[in-house]
Amino acid sequence: MDLKNVDNLSDWEKWKRTLAKSVEMGEMVGLSEETISKIGVKIGNFLSSSVDPENREQRVLQEL
Repeated sequence: MDLKNVDNLSDWEKWKRTLAKSVEMGEMVGLSEETISKIGVKIGNFLSSSVDPENREQRVLQEL
């Protein structure tokens, strides 16, 4: 694994922790699973249209 991918893995792990904390917060304030899911879809759609994929695999996932 090259060093560039190590940074991406670190960022991915950080993103997963941030997402988990956000879901926990939503649950603590009383948001339903459906509401949390809808917010997640909106965020995913925004990121998909706004963030350029860094590699071939990410581009394939974006196209799906």
